[in-house]
Amino acid sequence: MNSLITPKTKKGIETRNRLLEAARTVAMKFDGQIEIARVAKEADVVASVVHRYFGSKNGLVTAIVDDYYDRLNKEIFTLDLHKSMDWMESEKIRLKMGIDFMYEEPFTRVIHGQFARAPEVASRERERIAAVITRTAKGIKRAQSLGTLPSHVDADLAGAAMFGALVQVISHALSRKRKPSKDAVFEVMWRQVAASVDMPS
Repeated sequence: MNSLITPKTKKGIETRNRLLEAARTVAMKFDGQIEIARVAKEADVVASVVHRYFGSKNGLVTAIVDDYYDRLNKEIFTLDLHKSMDWMESEKIRLKMGIDFMYEEPFTRVIHGQFARAPEVASRERERIAAVITRTAKGIKRAQSLGTLPSHVDADLAGAAMFGALVQVISHALSRKRKPSKDAVFEVMWRQVAASVDMPS
């Protein structure tokens, strides 16, 4: 079964989710390394079941990356906050929620660490990050059209700077023996966000 096809039965959906959870667990146990046999053992199924749902190791890896970004998008980036408030105000809320998600999600450390160095992961993650940047740039352009952000700012570059910085700052924070507080991360990132759109923080 192709990794992009969602099973339609309750049992099929539950099995696929269990396999994804097993794959995340394996990746966290083995420093980002995933093998079909290990995933099957973790999920207590035969390897052919993993192949049936994801087709190959690449299909499984793609599904893991998609699952992470789907959950991130659902909780953070698909929220349409701009319509009800100022862009800076809404982005401050979105940034706090993004940091909360990435700090609390155990797989963040893996997906932005050793796991991301695998070619199949890097390729898919680039696509998902590009989509986030495009969505962020769209919000900036809308704020510019309303006159709440400077028109001279390159929205696409600003979007890339904002999310790129968030990934790097979170990755560094999670790699430290003593993790900085989420508030400390927010303060650093908010200055970056404001600078990206040439606004005071």
